[in-house]
Amino acid sequence: MSAKGAYSCRADLVMCAATVLSLLSFINNVLAEQEVSPKRSKEEQEIIKAVREERLAEFPKDKKPVISASFLKELSNRSLPGLSNVTQICVTNVQIKEDVDFTSGDIEPYFSFKGCVFHGKVDLSNCRFKRGLNLSNCDFQDSATFNGIVVDGSLRCKWSHFHRSDKTPDDDYYVDFTSIRVTGMLDLEEAEFDDMMTMFNARVDGRVDCTGTHFHEWIRIPQAKIGGTLYIRKAHFDRGLRLDVTRIDGGLSGYYVEIVNGIECENARIEGYVDFSSARFTSCEDKPSYRKNTFRSTVIGSDLDFENASFPEDSTLDFSGLKIGGALNVTQTTWPGSEGQNRILISGMSYQNVIPTTLQSFQHLLGRSQFDADAYNSVEKFLRTYGRYDDANEIGKERAFRECAEKSFFPKMGSFILWAFVGNGYSPERAIVWSLVIVFAGAYLFRFNSMVCTAEKATNGGNPTAVVTPYVSFLYSLDLFIPAVDLGVAKHWVPRREHTGLLCWMYAQKILGWLLVPIGLLVFTGIIKV
Repeated sequence: MSAKGAYSCRADLVMCAATVLSLLSFINNVLAEQEVSPKRSKEEQEIIKAVREERLAEFPKDKKPVISASFLKELSNRSLPGLSNVTQICVTNVQIKEDVDFTSGDIEPYFSFKGCVFHGKVDLSNCRFKRGLNLSNCDFQDSATFNGIVVDGSLRCKWSHFHRSDKTPDDDYYVDFTSIRVTGMLDLEEAEFDDMMTMFNARVDGRVDCTGTHFHEWIRIPQAKIGGTLYIRKAHFDRGLRLDVTRIDGGLSGYYVEIVNGIECENARIEGYVDFSSARFTSCEDKPSYRKNTFRSTVIGSDLDFENASFPEDSTLDFSGLKIGGALNVTQTTWPGSEGQNRILISGMSYQNVIPTTLQSFQHLLGRSQFDADAYNSVEKFLRTYGRYDDANEIGKERAFRECAEKSFFPKMGSFILWAFVGNGYSPERAIVWSLVIVFAGAYLFRFNSMVCTAEKATNGGNPTAVVTPYVSFLYSLDLFIPAVDLGVAKHWVPRREHTGLLCWMYAQKILGWLLVPIGLLVFTGIIKV
């Protein structure tokens, strides 16, 4: 074979090899495309295209397509071709039939699945969303777990419905927001929770919005920290609300809220205001033991507003140790129980102001409270600070009256005497009135023809002289009534023996004088105030 023939043969072999390689590459590309495309539904391909273009993938509300849970996970991980650099994944109105498991995942783009239906379990435990998470207007047909989730941004479940998890055998199941970390806000506005829900040890740097939210079972937010305001305005709590040992750097806004079976807010700290105006605290017939509302040992930095709020008659209210940095608004508040039922505990409660400052507002609160002298003294001091001495005296009288009711028989009798004579120190003018009545009554009763002189004749230089002070009934009665003062009448005259009633009244008037005059002097001089 010539050299030219050999060269031509090699060239043909090279061209043939190149053709084969090109064919293999083409087949590989086709197979690769078939690996991506044919397994994806039309809707999933549309989602991929929309995400690549960083726009919203939106589908009709009445015809929500079904996508697979595996596709959702690949989408979130940006592992699909052309998605490695996307910054947001926004999809609306789709359905996921299988369980969704993002446990310990790390989601880089902003993740928004609004108006979606999750038929299986949703587990986002310990998952991190670096740009925010939006699950608004979603239906969670089975269990939902957000335990330990970290969201750099806001977490939104606005208008979402967490259905009762009938598929879960555990009767203690609850929607779990335990130990979540959210750098933005937590938005649960107008959501609905059929099962129990907990936010134990949650940390939210922004506000928590539960405006209009309906909780069919209990909700617990103990030992949580909220950087903004907790909004529960117009929300419904069918089994109560717990905020024990929770810190809220903003306020607590709960006007028109309805809480069944009470709120438990012990040892919490709320730096801003607490607004329960027009709130309704009601009872549930099947769980009478939970009819309590407590703010025991809680610190409120600003105002506490209960204007037009109402508590059921069979409930209890515990304000023990409550510290209010601003005003307590009790305008037209309907308190639990009735007068004397002691359904309110206010021992150790303090405040800077009270709105309105009507006497009736204090009386309604104190009259239904378990007796605590310090609480009455605090109200009395507050009224005196604002120059309302008459109202302060009324509160002081009520304190003394209720305090008297707690005593045994003899101390109670002493308190009754003080109340009758000087209004327990708040009506010293009573002593004057009683004194005048007693003295003038004696002047009327001790008439001259009913008296006999007891003075003996004394000898003055051998001449007998009658030492008798002229009798004047008024002076006699006054001399008899005022102790330790001698007008020279009472010692020379006494009622006749046949007037037994006058003799008894004489001794009684002396005793009354020894009781009333010293007490009146001590009260008028301000030495004592009972």
